[in-house]
Amino acid sequence: MKRTIATVALFVASLFTTAGVWAQSVKATVPWAFTVNDSYVPSGTYTISPISADRLILEVSNRGRKVDIMSMAHNGSTTGRDNVLVFHKYGDQYFLTEIRSTTASMELNFPASKAEKRARTQTLDAGIPASGDVVLALY
Repeated sequence: MKRTIATVALFVASLFTTAGVWAQSVKATVPWAFTVNDSYVPSGTYTISPISADRLILEVSNRGRKVDIMSMAHNGSTTGRDNVLVFHKYGDQYFLTEIRSTTASMELNFPASKAEKRARTQTLDAGIPASGDVVLALY
């Protein structure tokens, strides 16, 4: 009997832990196509949710467009206390580089992908000045 109660208690505790992870997602409408790590993502409204306990593996999804990408991030600095996505822009290409969300307790960075490094090199080689970061609000 004690073992059954312990098993049920453990199961219920794991549900609350999982619910806490899912509850901390962020949402944004991105008006341009972009790249997350090495995955191309069309424009649209996306939900970004942590799917691991350490919150470093994320799911970027748009059910209507049938986009569902898993991506790895790194802990970022806590310099920004806002609710934004930050993109690097090279020419007409956008690369998701940061998620800063106080509401979802996310301060994450994405490493530069091969595609981003290639775009940066091509932009510099063409003599085009860097566009800087583009910031997009979360909701």
